[in-house]
Amino acid sequence: MSMGADPGPGHLRPACPVSRLRQQARIFIIRRAQNYCLLFRQQPAHDREWMVRSAMSQPRPLVDRTPAVHLLVGQLSIGLCVTLVALAVSPRAAWSAGMGVGIAIVGSLYFTLRAFYYSGAAAAPRILQSFYKGETGKIVITVLLFAAVFARIKSVHIGWLLTGFILEQLAVFVVHIVETIRQGR
Repeated sequence: MSMGADPGPGHLRPACPVSRLRQQARIFIIRRAQNYCLLFRQQPAHDREWMVRSAMSQPRPLVDRTPAVHLLVGQLSIGLCVTLVALAVSPRAAWSAGMGVGIAIVGSLYFTLRAFYYSGAAAAPRILQSFYKGETGKIVITVLLFAAVFARIKSVHIGWLLTGFILEQLAVFVVHIVETIRQGR
């Protein structure tokens, strides 16, 4: 059959590719519904609810949260190590390093919760906006926590405080490298 030939009576040929895709999607949905109807007739009533729940597709997130969760776990691990090393020096150093670690983790946690609140392709503009708000909030929280520590705690060891904070910020790169090696890229 040539490209311009009429496929025959009873067959509607859509004029554009988008219409063709829509028609194929409708046919797919109708066939899928027919298959589920056949399965329902064959299954006892108590199994039907499970089948409906298992057949429904879950929306896939537009942004994967897994790396953010791995980052927080990595930051907690590195923070614990930094605090233990500082404890070998003195309790005051450990307390100061722990505060620096805590400041970094609280900021990262806020960013993670804020940035990954929305999911799905329909929420793409809100996802982008939530990333900007999350990063801005992280910076504001970090500045406020540093200001509170410097204003309220007089016995803080500034070197260890900044060491804990900086090492937590470097944890982003360490966790990214570990994830890249783990995935084999």
